[in-house]
Amino acid sequence: MTIRFADSHCHLDITLLSDAQGIVWIRDMACLSVSWSYSGKIRTTDDLRTYFSKQRQAISLLNDNGLRCYYLCGIHPRDIPGDLSAEMVQELLKPCIDDPLCLGIGEIGLETGSNREKEILAAHLDMAGEVVGRNKVFGLHTPRRDKARITSELLEMLDKYLIYREHIVVDHCTVDTIATVLEKGLWAGITMNPEKCRPADLVSIVEHHKGSTDRIMLNTDSSTKMYRDLHELSGNKAIDETVRLRLIRQNALRFYHLE
Repeated sequence: MTIRFADSHCHLDITLLSDAQGIVWIRDMACLSVSWSYSGKIRTTDDLRTYFSKQRQAISLLNDNGLRCYYLCGIHPRDIPGDLSAEMVQELLKPCIDDPLCLGIGEIGLETGSNREKEILAAHLDMAGEVVGRNKVFGLHTPRRDKARITSELLEMLDKYLIYREHIVVDHCTVDTIATVLEKGLWAGITMNPEKCRPADLVSIVEHHKGSTDRIMLNTDSSTKMYRDLHELSGNKAIDETVRLRLIRQNALRFYHLE
């Protein structure tokens, strides 16, 4: 099947439960999707184990039903339970990392920038040798609130891992934060939906970063709410067609080693 566009970050396991017709639309539109871990209902480490198992099952089921999709597994900063220690992170993720449908670790990152979040993020990043050795990647979250400061703190943490920069995407970048990500040589993700980034914002980003469009990929971050912005962008003449194809398909396939 020819891939028309790629959603480099969504939450298919949530969409599967909330919008079955949305899943059908994704399949019919020939959209390749990469679903990142996030629950919003995690209270204990056992909840994480259960969630990761259900996530793997959901992605396997969707593939069996004709939707080409993959996933990242990781502990979202809003999903860190009180009984989780940094030493437990690797053991929790190992079953996912061994799955061929798992392309790496995510959604990890910072929400408030607390020491607790940084401790758990560091535990994920310390798996970089094993993850990259398997040709897999990291997907990192930046928050809506206080984005510039938190992004700066995240990038400071990534400084010791820049040897793996080709395998790291920092997501939810905006007009105000994307330059700092690209300057580090990292990949930048942009979430196209009315709440995070609109087409006019994307046009501005492309105009200001013409030399870096080979390291920018787009996504919708769809979960309970389905966004069709990538499909709409596929016909947006305000962006050069060659660049547009990179943003909506080719870059994501290259980053995830799916070409």
